[in-house]
Amino acid sequence: MIAYRCDYNDGDLIDGRYRVESKLGTGSFGNVYKVRDVDNRIYALKLLRLWDVPAEIHEELVYRFNMEYKVSRTNSDYFVHSYESSQINGNPYFTMEYCPGGNLAQLGEKALDNLTKIAHDILRGLHDLHSSGLVHRDLKPENVMIKENGIAALTDFGIVGDKKGRMTSKNWRGRPKQVFGTYLYMSPEQADREGGGVTYLPTTDIFSFGVMMYEIITQGSFPFGELNNQEDLLPYQTNARKGIWNYKLLRTSSLGVQWEKVIRKCLMADYRLRYHSVNEIISDIPGMNSSIGANSGDVKRIVITLGADMGKEFILSDLLQNGKRMIRLGRDAENDVVLKESLTSYVSRYHFTLETDKDGISWYIRDGQWRMDQKQWTPSTNGTYLGPTMLGTERTKLNVGDVITVGDIKILIETI
Repeated sequence: MIAYRCDYNDGDLIDGRYRVESKLGTGSFGNVYKVRDVDNRIYALKLLRLWDVPAEIHEELVYRFNMEYKVSRTNSDYFVHSYESSQINGNPYFTMEYCPGGNLAQLGEKALDNLTKIAHDILRGLHDLHSSGLVHRDLKPENVMIKENGIAALTDFGIVGDKKGRMTSKNWRGRPKQVFGTYLYMSPEQADREGGGVTYLPTTDIFSFGVMMYEIITQGSFPFGELNNQEDLLPYQTNARKGIWNYKLLRTSSLGVQWEKVIRKCLMADYRLRYHSVNEIISDIPGMNSSIGANSGDVKRIVITLGADMGKEFILSDLLQNGKRMIRLGRDAENDVVLKESLTSYVSRYHFTLETDKDGISWYIRDGQWRMDQKQWTPSTNGTYLGPTMLGTERTKLNVGDVITVGDIKILIETI
């Protein structure tokens, strides 16, 4: 489909239904407008500018845009919710909640007065996201909106960026190629193009959370230095990889002293040394003592929450036939569950295995599969992650709420 230019000004009508009241923002790939529909209801409308980007990246952008729409429909009080999606002149759009409080970056010093509540709301949003087997990967103040009821809610799940710190590189033909994510808040493993599956772990968002809290407390500074142009990028990333950050500036305020322990652990260069979950962070934040309830129940099914087959679910007992106790997952069609990829190629032909005891209640996972032709257990090429841990070929017990990561595919372990 060809995408035609469709710029809108105040007073214009979008798709014959939404009257533009103002433009709220312009990102790398999209525009956001405040609109009013025919029933006098106010929304924010996000429009993907396909007419403005090379045709060879249309497929990826539309995929990410649709992903954002689906994720923002998740039942969470701490998300900015989307409502209706459509397209105009070949350019996708969707409507979502209008947040009159603007974004967190616009609060300035006011954020300091409510830092504990803001942090709580962000962490609740991350918990709801991570519990669904998803990771934001572009967490920053501009992507935290203040709702009408005062809740700080997550938005922008993967497509519309902003000018602050977002940069492009060029491919071998010299054409612009977007780097998804924002370098100021990006974990070392995400900034590394070879980061692979670890960039889809919750620890990526936890790193970004630490940078955000540092920025708010210091009122505009960043832990690893400034990033004003392309020349600043290498030293900034080098400091992040080495764990070199300006803790002295943080200590100049009493609030910074209180938060130093949390920020320090969030910013660990090695993702394995960071907090592994939102609850771990909450337990260390001053004045925030309540944890978020964990999942319980028997393992019964798996749900693909990110990837080409997003939303597809499998009842594990249905995959066991003729007394077998193992379920094979991988790229090859011979697997019991075929894992399809859209944007990456991390999945091995025979990637990992789920197995159960005789009771069919306790389930286990191990990387790789038993290969009859080789008469041995063969691990995957790129690894399988359970939470932040890379698995080996020994079996590990699964629990409800666990998340399996294979490249950019996320699989959530659920009960019925």
